[in-house]
Amino acid sequence: MTDDGLDAHFQALLDADRQVFSRVLGGALSRVETIATDGRLAPLFDTVPERIDTPGSGDETEGAGPDTDEADDTPTDDTQTDDTPTTAFSFTDLLDENRVVIIDFGSIEESVTDTLTLVLLAALWTALRARNERTDGTDGTDEADTDGSLVNLYLEDAGSVAGTELVDTLLSQGRSFGLSVTLGVQYPGQLQTTDPERDTYHEVLNETGTMLVGNVGVDDDLARVLATADHPPATIARRLAALDRGEWLCRPAAGFGEPLPAPFLVESLAPPPGHPASDDRVNEAQFQAMVDDCASRTAERYGIRQTAVSGVDGVDGTGKSAASDDGDGDPRPARFELATTLPHTRRLPPCVTVVKGASALRCAVCDTRYDASDDGMERAVACCRGLENVDRGEIPVVRANLKLRPEAVAESVWSLTQLLFLQLVHNAQQGRYDAPGYDIVHDSMIRLREYADIGTDAVVELTEAGLLVEDGDIPHRLYSVTSDGRAVIEEGRRQGLDYGDGKGDLTESSQHRMAVEVGRRLIDREYAANPDTRVQRAKPYHEIDVDGETIRLDCAGLDADGDVVVALEAERINNDAATAVPSDFDKMAACEPNAAIWIVLTGSAGGRIVEILADPPDGEPRVDKTYSENTPPQEFQIDTPGLTEVSTVRHARRVSLGN
Repeated sequence: MTDDGLDAHFQALLDADRQVFSRVLGGALSRVETIATDGRLAPLFDTVPERIDTPGSGDETEGAGPDTDEADDTPTDDTQTDDTPTTAFSFTDLLDENRVVIIDFGSIEESVTDTLTLVLLAALWTALRARNERTDGTDGTDEADTDGSLVNLYLEDAGSVAGTELVDTLLSQGRSFGLSVTLGVQYPGQLQTTDPERDTYHEVLNETGTMLVGNVGVDDDLARVLATADHPPATIARRLAALDRGEWLCRPAAGFGEPLPAPFLVESLAPPPGHPASDDRVNEAQFQAMVDDCASRTAERYGIRQTAVSGVDGVDGTGKSAASDDGDGDPRPARFELATTLPHTRRLPPCVTVVKGASALRCAVCDTRYDASDDGMERAVACCRGLENVDRGEIPVVRANLKLRPEAVAESVWSLTQLLFLQLVHNAQQGRYDAPGYDIVHDSMIRLREYADIGTDAVVELTEAGLLVEDGDIPHRLYSVTSDGRAVIEEGRRQGLDYGDGKGDLTESSQHRMAVEVGRRLIDREYAANPDTRVQRAKPYHEIDVDGETIRLDCAGLDADGDVVVALEAERINNDAATAVPSDFDKMAACEPNAAIWIVLTGSAGGRIVEILADPPDGEPRVDKTYSENTPPQEFQIDTPGLTEVSTVRHARRVSLGN
């Protein structure tokens, strides 16, 4: 919406001189033309961030027969909330989590770097103010949704932007919003500006609590700030000028009503492993793999595909190398090793090599051979290196077991890598993989993509064809194979083997499988491992007869007699939530457990569940209180037969690890 004041201002300009209109329009067109004709810029302005889809109903379907088709996994607007994740990068999603975000501009020219830095700082400031409003309840809610976690901002080479009004605001007001700012400059004088309204230099000298100062040859103001009754400015100035590399003069902040501490000398810690100055080097292959994994995740979540770039050799309008394209999306010749990922995987421990033909694995140190299997991979790593000394992310799943005949693969419209990826996702979806190769609770399926060596375009083709569904990125990227996808790789679903008591749900997504497994581990740690409870074991997908009706709990904590002590449901807010949530509540309540736990994907989903239970469609309230969608579910105070605890996946996962 156009601001009325600006609208009147520009209209007055046009009325006063019609040439103004022509000049403004000409300038706008020249800039738009620059964007529209550059394949690197056009997608940035032609892309609207999308909400990350969560599949539709079907995860909690009970009693479906073996021929039941996949439920419609297409989400509707009803399932989207304001905090539903999107493909747009947002600091709001990160402020209250233990995350490290590194933004590296690399060799980008300084003028562009400064602009991008200010854009990101503005986005951070907006997110901090929004969080503060939620915490104070000024956004219309009664509950706070954050504990005001401290956000540390480190701005390297800050001199070029530190003199701006925005950075000045962050320094002067950031403390009230839980923001700690560290400016990395060669000397404070770099912060001086000619604008008295943005005097960052004096802002730093007067507002900074803790100062850590290295060798500074000339800066009288800094010496005066650090001076004390026993150490006048001249003495401090001489000491600063005489500091060696690795030595720092530290002046800590003082508490309220306490005297200002005197500066003292400190030394840098030893360089961390991998630092150029450190004698303790890291494995370069492992480090590069970690960097590649981070870049892959970032590109998948936030990247925008480049459509066409003029002047770049060997790249066509799709961003694919024209020279390597053989027409089927797989630039390599077809490889028909169907039982294993070894000929395909881009992940491999540096201490393990693959024998030609993928017939065996070999320890790279002593040349001992091991079976080409998941167990063989673990044994090969443990041989001379030790599992504890190898990054788990470098250990791939070996077993693929694509069941198609080589002739069927050759005749398929889908490439070998696409078929292999469908099989890997299906295996993970069925819970057939464990760490270190793949753990659905902690690992993104981007790892499976790397095991199959499949590109983004090939995955998009599978989703567009309805063979694969992208579940979303909570808590990490997961995919699910549909019934059509199972048909392509000739995977059947048999009751008692693939679904049913102790096995799973017929139409279960990977995201639901992950949430159930999180719940199982939670019950194992908090109840089965606790001698003060009657729980002896956790059983997923537990079937029980209640009043002549067979019901299935997503997970149950059972005592020695097989009675349900803890009932657990993993709930996703789908199109049928209004009826599914009360039904799941009644199901757990009928078991009369000591504890009834709900696992949800997001905090807002927890609030939505309580809201439905307080006002269900059948008119019979199950709970007598509600909470804001911004209230952390672990703070809910409800104790009824069908609900005693609500936890997000991330929180339950931390608890299951003992964190």
